[in-house]
Amino acid sequence: MARCFVTGAYGFIGRYLVQQLTDQGFEVIGGGRDLELGRRLLPEIEWVAVDFNSDDRADIWLPRLTGVDVVINCAGILQSTFFDDADQIHRRSTTALFEACAQAGVSRLIHISAMGAEDHVGSDYAASKAAADEVLPQLFGVCDEPQTKGNASAPSGAPITGSSVGASNVQNKTALNWLIVKPSIVVAQGCHGGTAMIRGLAGFPSITPLPAGGQQTFQPIAMSDLVCGLANLAGKQTPARLSLCATGPETLSLAQIVALHRRWLGFAPAREVVIVKPVLAPILKIGDLLGYIGNGSAMRTTSMVQMEHLGHADPEAFAQAAEISLRPLAKALAAAPSTVQDRMHARSVFILPAAQGVIALFWILTGLITLLPGPSQQAAAILAQGGLPAGLAAIVVSGGALLDIILGVLFIPYSWMRAAGALQLVVSAGYLLGGAFLRPDLWLDPLGPLLKV
Repeated sequence: MARCFVTGAYGFIGRYLVQQLTDQGFEVIGGGRDLELGRRLLPEIEWVAVDFNSDDRADIWLPRLTGVDVVINCAGILQSTFFDDADQIHRRSTTALFEACAQAGVSRLIHISAMGAEDHVGSDYAASKAAADEVLPQLFGVCDEPQTKGNASAPSGAPITGSSVGASNVQNKTALNWLIVKPSIVVAQGCHGGTAMIRGLAGFPSITPLPAGGQQTFQPIAMSDLVCGLANLAGKQTPARLSLCATGPETLSLAQIVALHRRWLGFAPAREVVIVKPVLAPILKIGDLLGYIGNGSAMRTTSMVQMEHLGHADPEAFAQAAEISLRPLAKALAAAPSTVQDRMHARSVFILPAAQGVIALFWILTGLITLLPGPSQQAAAILAQGGLPAGLAAIVVSGGALLDIILGVLFIPYSWMRAAGALQLVVSAGYLLGGAFLRPDLWLDPLGPLLKV
């Protein structure tokens, strides 16, 4: 039984790939930052802690590759954030993983990149992904002859600077059996990033908003086709040392893809509404800001840049190499009929972030307004009438206002939202109890504590 190490194993592609590899008889080791999350999501496999933000030396990776036959790298992020650095993740640590694979004698390395990962695209995502793609042919060579009809040529470029791989290490590594796979948009019943955005656009009631008119074209590939192909390639030695674009068999516009999802979800056809770029730009900037503090979504600048530069490729190259049949999007969607949960998710893709923003804004504004001289004096007077000393009443009002602001701010980052929300409930209960004891007459006030909470 071959041992396969999958990085990013609980990510969008990684989770489906792990299941496919397990079904095909591989012994899978999953790599990820949050081991508890990984074990909850995929309890049947072994887990190893990895962090591409810091694991940028081959000696860090080598112990994890003991006894490993195949490595499939699925790790990646859309944009740098306060917590993650795209260049560190996509280039430095990924390059260290490549070097470790060569030193450990791994018999097969499959690196998942992306269509549109080219230097000329102009996004940090594309540049950092392209840099890692260039490492493999530079250091370990390319195939001498095409091994499948229609292969995309292996990338090439200037030597990578700042890498842990040096020319002195190239000796004894030319036999590394590497393969780069560049998927187009990947469609599955579960969704993430771009596919979540597509589902959200399809879920709008009565209308279908289309960024820049929805004329961008893609070759969407079904997740089941992609992971079946990757698992097949993991068990083969060929093709080797080249790059393959993994695309579906048809070219569709964003408008067509959204319409197919809307039909799959069971929603009635809707009138298309064009969201022009001047309107879209500030929305994307807000998405960038929220993404930087951990609220990742596809509505970010990089998404639009990549959508416009995905390009097109011959689908038969990947299909022949992976020995699979590719399905059109409509058939792939029909193979997994939508459920009520899918429809609820489609309706809430954009509603939930909006609700989060409204709640955060409510708490922040409540605190700011309370700190103004007039409202602050009025609130302190109300507490003083309830029996609190004037000085203490002023401190309670100011402290409560600052607490409101802090809880509103903490509710914005996704990683802190749950804790902040729990504290908001506690504070709200405190307001209710305080009002009940100090000024029970305010319960009859239409603007009293009950209505506010």
